[in-house]
Amino acid sequence: MEFGVSLPSRGPLARPDIVLKIAAKAEALRYASVFVSDHIVLPTSSARSVYPYSPTGQLPGGANQDYLEPLSLLAHLAQATTKVRLGTSVLVVPYRNPVTTAKTLATIDVLSRGRVILGAGVGWLREEFEAVSAPPFAERGRVTDEYLSLMRAMWTKDPVSFAGRFYTVRDVHALPKPVQRGGIPIWIGGQAGRDPRTIALTFRTPMEVRGAREKSPGGDRPLFQGTAAEVIDDVRRYQALGVSHIVFDPVRPDVNAALASLERFAHDVRPKVRASR
Repeated sequence: MEFGVSLPSRGPLARPDIVLKIAAKAEALRYASVFVSDHIVLPTSSARSVYPYSPTGQLPGGANQDYLEPLSLLAHLAQATTKVRLGTSVLVVPYRNPVTTAKTLATIDVLSRGRVILGAGVGWLREEFEAVSAPPFAERGRVTDEYLSLMRAMWTKDPVSFAGRFYTVRDVHALPKPVQRGGIPIWIGGQAGRDPRTIALTFRTPMEVRGAREKSPGGDRPLFQGTAAEVIDDVRRYQALGVSHIVFDPVRPDVNAALASLERFAHDVRPKVRASR
């Protein structure tokens, strides 16, 4: 099993020095990957859309916050790191021109010497689709499938011709190609109905490994938040289900606490999980 770190690309920690500090620590601690998320604009509180990943239906931290553009941030990280893999979790595929996106990702893969992962999603925020003049919200699944097919073609063929329902390209060169043979790996976010035996299962979750002297909050313990022994048990449960890559979101809005939690996981949890295989 591999472990990654979700970087703070939004909110008060979305500052160049903090993002690079966490990425550098993740690489030094031999985490396999770092990931950044994607929003271009966020609507006001009068939005009709409901955030699907929270019991309250509200985006954590609210809409009025800084949000760094993910592909620009990956290019920056490509020069600031040397080994850790660089991914999106997730890039909302319909928001961007697929030819431009394929070119940008291929360039970042060249700059990073083959470390890019495209975590791809269809999106959930109707108002954002409207603001960026994306294809119709109701068509986002079909658009995503087609755009990803076009991007694969641009990464693996030369010259490229593609005729789709939403986009057509005729006889163009798309160079340079990604460093990774076969193109940049694509991880699909939030897709159900597939045979787990045919895909690599990845799980993203908040994580905090508390020190021995830190007091546990009352109530039910959230998964992957607790003592090292508790988090080890959580990881083993997901490992038994076939999950091969867990991406952790640091829980606390404090950079030093987040770094300390990453260190405790790397030193106190990860070796014991790997030794149990």
